[in-house]
Amino acid sequence: MLCTAWLIEAYWRVGRKDDARRLFDELTHLAGPTLLLPEEYCPQTQTALGNFPQVYSHLGIIDAAVCLSGLTGG
Repeated sequence: MLCTAWLIEAYWRVGRKDDARRLFDELTHLAGPTLLLPEEYCPQTQTALGNFPQVYSHLGIIDAAVCLSGLTGG
């Protein structure tokens, strides 16, 4: 999850804004019914893996949201 959040920011910063938004939407849809994110996600089995909830996942998605909002100037 954290690496995906970093990829979102990287897409945004190199001008791939549509890719960044699409991936951000995909990432936010992986949150569970409590809107919390796991440490990892397996797309093949569509299951959450690792620690739950995971603070690094949440910090990553917050950073990505701030980046996409334009508040960081990136």
